[in-house]
Amino acid sequence: NKTPANEVYVMYFDTELPSIRLEYGDTIRTGSLTMSASGAKYATDFGGYFWDNGDTALFAVNEGSERQCEKSN
Repeated sequence: NKTPANEVYVMYFDTELPSIRLEYGDTIRTGSLTMSASGAKYATDFGGYFWDNGDTALFAVNEGSERQCEKSN
């Protein structure tokens, strides 16, 4: 569903180790770029991640909660 409660906001930081700030509902996570076969994968705490791969992204707040996202500007 496309509702504000289901939106994921990601801010990218061009630091020495590229990082992100991720907001989902009332959850805020930070993450750092990690190795991936394709795209840019950012690991966050509690087993979460944000995997940016073109027009889509995979996102998990914590381990086992993966969902696919459509990117918008």
